Amino acid sequence: MAAHMAVQIEFDPKQAAAIGFVWELLVALLIPIVLCAVAGRALDRYFETSPWLMVASIPVAMTLSYKMIRDKAEQLGREMYPSKTGASQDHSTPSS
Repeated sequence: MAAHMAVQIEFDPKQAAAIGFVWELLVALLIPIVLCAVAGRALDRYFETSPWLMVASIPVAMTLSYKMIRDKAEQLGREMYPSKTGASQDHSTPSS
């Protein structure tokens, strides 16, 4: 009879935050690409211009992805280095 051993997994908030950030980046890349490809394909079918409108949607998707990733990176920078953004500077003097 095999002994049952409980596996305990420790929760690491930093690792969870990193996984969440990677997930958000993945979403920021995929959503504009999928939406622009679907919209481009639908417009190509409607106007019978295949594949030109779908191809033309690629720069739009790239621009949207870039903006979303840039905004996420700026948000992460503000969270990691709040003193450099001026958001929460401590001007108190040490007490003697």
